[in-house]
Amino acid sequence: MQFDLRTNTATKLFQCRNSLSKSGHSSNIHLNAITIDPRNPNLLAVGGSNCYARVYDIRKYKWDGSSDYPSDCYCPPHLIGNRFVGITGLAFSHQSELLISYNNEKIYLFPKNGGLGPYPKSSVKIEANKGSKSTIVSSGEDVDRPAPLMYAGHRNCETVKGVTFIGPNHEYVASGSDCGRLFIWRKKDGKFLRAMEGDECVVNCIEPHPHTMTIASS
Repeated sequence: MQFDLRTNTATKLFQCRNSLSKSGHSSNIHLNAITIDPRNPNLLAVGGSNCYARVYDIRKYKWDGSSDYPSDCYCPPHLIGNRFVGITGLAFSHQSELLISYNNEKIYLFPKNGGLGPYPKSSVKIEANKGSKSTIVSSGEDVDRPAPLMYAGHRNCETVKGVTFIGPNHEYVASGSDCGRLFIWRKKDGKFLRAMEGDECVVNCIEPHPHTMTIASS
């Protein structure tokens, strides 16, 4: 929904559905996260009870809510089609990279324009991993895409964990954990740097201060 604060009504832009196919009916996805690209506010990403993070361009959608299809989809190759994972947190960096946190899984960073396209389930098949790249077969052509960076060590099984960037240039990645700690990794190579006590139980939310090196957790 898009809300105009000058009015008392909301406009339906699209509905996020489980199937990425244009044909047939499918169930709605329960959404956990939404984020807007700071370099292009027309782009927003949503994620929830499905393996794909969907990026929508609001300029392409009809005001009657009849357009339901994303502009791009993001998912690590090994999780495509996995019905047992979902997305709990999303964040765009200042460089338009997309950070995705999965429940019962890890955190992944995708480069700008590193998605699988709007219909990956029907048009994309992962053939093999070649070093830092995955060979993707789409419409009979092999396309080399950079493999997403991975951040591991935290535990995201209970409740809903967010994920965020910290640092003036988004040099670091941060997440909460079921163990009650706040985890910090170096963005450029995924190296784990530090775990800090955040709560007596579970840390779900992390928010960095916009100007100073202070982090709030809850």
